[in-house]
Amino acid sequence: LDTMSTTQATLVSSVVSCVQVLLSALDVLLWLSLSLSRPLRLALRRTTRRFPADADVKDVVIVGASFGGLAARALLTGRHDVRVTTIDQKDYFEYTPGVLRCFVEPSYLRRLTCKLPSTRQSQLVVGSVTSVSATDVTYVSPDGSERQLRFDALVLAMGSTYMHPIKPSVAEVSLEQRAAAWRKEASTLEAAKSVVIVGAGAVGVELGAEILSAQPSKRVVFVDASDAILPGFDRKAVDYARRWLEALINPN
Repeated sequence: LDTMSTTQATLVSSVVSCVQVLLSALDVLLWLSLSLSRPLRLALRRTTRRFPADADVKDVVIVGASFGGLAARALLTGRHDVRVTTIDQKDYFEYTPGVLRCFVEPSYLRRLTCKLPSTRQSQLVVGSVTSVSATDVTYVSPDGSERQLRFDALVLAMGSTYMHPIKPSVAEVSLEQRAAAWRKEASTLEAAKSVVIVGAGAVGVELGAEILSAQPSKRVVFVDASDAILPGFDRKAVDYARRWLEALINPN
């Protein structure tokens, strides 16, 4: 009887252990199914939308590839219901707020620029837009030919307007052409004995500061309707900027 009881107890213990293992395995499987069900559903949904019918795909044209245009492109890229085409007069991005230093350090352009991306779903077209209708954009490509792009939606993100060379000309399509233009401008400035800057606001004062930092012996004249630099700025900021510029001219 004692031997029989021991054998039965061992058998029962083995059965209980097996059941515990099976229950643990079921718990793991249940947890995995719950955890993966949402990602699987999303993946299947993306798969079904990956190749929509052509009639369901909308063409979006973005004019301008600076901050606004690239932000719109980033938001739309990856969607399978749109085709994005970005038009810009150049094939590179340029950080305009930093270009004033290129007047005295043209190689600085490398730190402010990069090639614009172009993919099958988000294409870059280089050209200058000449007109826009309710359905089409007309542009002139670098070879001089006039072309059109149809759109279902249009984003106009043409940015700010500055005189050349702060903004590139239509002839500076590539980074090589832009770099050559800045080298020419820097050479012209370096050869000048004096510089007149019309406008003593933030941009004018920044340009003067860049020139005097690199070429402190250069004579810089600000022309402005105000009797002080940085009109509209706080008086403390104006005084600090004036003292800073004077220190560049008279370091001792």
